[in-house]
Amino acid sequence: MTARHLFLLFLLTTVPVQARDGWHTPAPGTAERKQIMDALHSYMQKFDAQPQVFVVSELCVGADRGWVSVAPQSPDGRNHYEPLNATLQRAHGAWRVKELACGEEQCPA
Repeated sequence: MTARHLFLLFLLTTVPVQARDGWHTPAPGTAERKQIMDALHSYMQKFDAQPQVFVVSELCVGADRGWVSVAPQSPDGRNHYEPLNATLQRAHGAWRVKELACGEEQCPA
């Protein structure tokens, strides 16, 4: 099972089912999307201080939970890094990264 399959299984078992119209993808340039990307940048700086730009593959949020899949790259676009998948949680009006899905090397067998 790949890391992506494990992540999707994780989402299905941890993100509660909400009404279909409760989920949405914040549009580029919106304050909500900026807050989510800022939270992801802040979280990732714990592991890697070099600047990164996140190319969003998937972003879906509900009232207080969500997930994001991104392809990190250097600001000049020359270097590309392993994709990241994370669950999100909103508390007290602010988004934060709840958990980062493991890469294939870090995943348990």
